[in-house]
Amino acid sequence: MSARRAPLRTSGALGIALLAAALAHAPAARAQNRNPSVSYIYPAGGRRGTTFRMVVGGRQLPDRAEPVFSGTGLTARVVAARNPPRQDQQDALSAELRELGRRKEVSLRRKDRGRGEADDWSETDEARLQDLIELMAMLARSREAPAFAERLELEVTIAPDAPPGRRDFRLVSPGGISAPQIFEVGELPEIAEPPLTAAAVMSTVGGQRAGPWRRFLSLPKSEREAPLPAVVNGQIGPGERDPWRLDLRAGQRLVVVVAARELRPYIADAVPGWCDTVISLYDPEDRPVAAADSWRFHPDPVLYYEARRDGPHTLEIRDCIYRGREDFVYRMTVGELPFVTDWRPLGARAGATTRLELAGWNLDKTVIPLTADLARGIHALPPALLGAYAAAPLRFAVDDLPEIAEPNSRGRRPPTVTLPAIVNGRVESPGESDVYAFSGIAGQRIVAEIYARRLGSPLDSRLELLDAADAVLAANDDHPDRGAGLVTHHADARLEATLPKDGEYRVRVSDAQDRGGETFAYRLRVSEPRPDFELRIVPSGVALRRGATATVTAHALRRDGFAGDIDLALVEAQGFELSGARIPAGKDEAKITIRAGRDAPPGPTELRFRGEAEIGGLRVTRPALPAEDQEQAFLWRFVVPFETFVAHVPRGPPATPPGARPAAAGAAPARP
Repeated sequence: MSARRAPLRTSGALGIALLAAALAHAPAARAQNRNPSVSYIYPAGGRRGTTFRMVVGGRQLPDRAEPVFSGTGLTARVVAARNPPRQDQQDALSAELRELGRRKEVSLRRKDRGRGEADDWSETDEARLQDLIELMAMLARSREAPAFAERLELEVTIAPDAPPGRRDFRLVSPGGISAPQIFEVGELPEIAEPPLTAAAVMSTVGGQRAGPWRRFLSLPKSEREAPLPAVVNGQIGPGERDPWRLDLRAGQRLVVVVAARELRPYIADAVPGWCDTVISLYDPEDRPVAAADSWRFHPDPVLYYEARRDGPHTLEIRDCIYRGREDFVYRMTVGELPFVTDWRPLGARAGATTRLELAGWNLDKTVIPLTADLARGIHALPPALLGAYAAAPLRFAVDDLPEIAEPNSRGRRPPTVTLPAIVNGRVESPGESDVYAFSGIAGQRIVAEIYARRLGSPLDSRLELLDAADAVLAANDDHPDRGAGLVTHHADARLEATLPKDGEYRVRVSDAQDRGGETFAYRLRVSEPRPDFELRIVPSGVALRRGATATVTAHALRRDGFAGDIDLALVEAQGFELSGARIPAGKDEAKITIRAGRDAPPGPTELRFRGEAEIGGLRVTRPALPAEDQEQAFLWRFVVPFETFVAHVPRGPPATPPGARPAAAGAAPARP
């Protein structure tokens, strides 16, 4: 197994001089007071009751930026800023670098001849050389990958009573507010390798320009020990394989759960693409004993291994094709931990109590009584409720229709379902089809819809509507759901049809790839259309001064033919107001304006939105979730929900004096 980040030796003095010359021709300093752009955070989580350092990488990251987490129990402050050298610094740094390079070469030659002395090269000299190498690498890296040009170092404190789970992290600055990043609050011990440096990246991808860095660069050791259980944090650089040592005992049932793509599901430029990890486990003789590159349709791997012998094992993580860069961040949960592989049912009727049955590894309990006192929709079940970990947040659907379990029918005739209904079923074996009969009348509009992949089931569903003679009237394989922004393969089927006559009809459920098994669960909804809507607010945060405005886009995800007006409003938002807050009938989006009044509180404020519409003569209210418009591979766009919407009001005077007209979005403040 190759060592991690092993330095390569090449000629040094000439390369130092060439790179110093390049340093002297660097571009001007970055613009100030622009909207901060965060490309990654590392580590992307921490343990309750701890204080640690976190690196934020991106562009336009002023040292006056204010870190903001959603929820309670987290605080952070900027302790250092690291940027490429400014134009006015480069001559002095260039000269210092040349001199240090010359002295380092002299010291190495003297040592090679056995004449080196203790004061030839000090620890202070070495630290300064490494610092200059990193500055030089940041300069070169900023030209090739501007998204990683700057770094802030934060001190993060997580209170002992901070609720565990996922949070949104943002930076706010005088220039604006960044899009959110995912941050996890955990309960296990955490360890982290040192942050990936620009010099380490450039030593691999920099070609001839990186020659002297390979000569002088000091890199961390190749393998680290991970005490169990723990959350291991790391970054994968170009061509890297990160090895972690695990001391296992025979019979120990090891679980490894990786979160990498889960932390950054979409990367806008898609070059070299998102992190796609592979994990491998080696025994004490360095022989491979287990590996994983995914978990069902999740790209992040999960590994389960029962140790055959005592001794030190090596767990290795890398990108599947040896790519890497600063935002290839991972969190790897490792230990003899409970892990949920499957759960049933996938949902329940609102207000009902159901038995949630769990299957998996190392589970202490397999049945949990669950009361679905939640609003209609799809909800994430917290790990604390399950007492176990999972590859991704477990999804549970809540609806207000009558629910039935799949009948145990072995006869010739399919079981009859009274509409409307939701059937909780399972395609139990490869090639199997589940058929349900119902009575319909001529002209009746029918919707049949599967919820499986959106709830974590591997089923790639196919739906068919049949008449009494088994003639296919309508069929569907995949139906995209704009509300499921993190589902990249929309494998849930949906069909809608008008029945031609009175009589018996049938709905047939199967797997489009003829697969099946205990895990291929689904929820089938069969009913007349139920017009409804969901709402998303994009972006998920704005920055504006008192008296100023900002514009966001409200997206309507219309269901089952609903086409009416939708009125939006803020929920208990003192100091803020909306205008133009209506999505007109037949439209899927509208621009709305948020205004910060003179009494708007300074700093970040979490805003909540709701939408109201008339459906069937009744006024219905739905929450409007904050979201980001994110891109995949230059082409596909997804509206991805986040936890909170943040409005940040700078601490200072209002944008307009009393009695003046509010400034338009982006306008300069009025003069006193």
